[in-house]
Amino acid sequence: MGACLFAKVLNSTWGQMLLYTNNAESYGTKDGLVALAHVLPGKSAHPEHRHVMEEYLYLVRGEIQAQKKACQTSN
Repeated sequence: MGACLFAKVLNSTWGQMLLYTNNAESYGTKDGLVALAHVLPGKSAHPEHRHVMEEYLYLVRGEIQAQKKACQTSN
């Protein structure tokens, strides 16, 4: 995955994350995080979890399993 000049690149055993913002704050939010993750097949960026704040995931390519439901992109 190509890196952006404005992103902090974090490499891990599960893949790579490009961290664009961390603890960002705006009128309606605080502690925001914006990142792009490339997760290797069969790996997980973190264990399934729950928290009170909102989380948005966009699946660009491939498939993901969350809350015991599988989702995949269409060709």
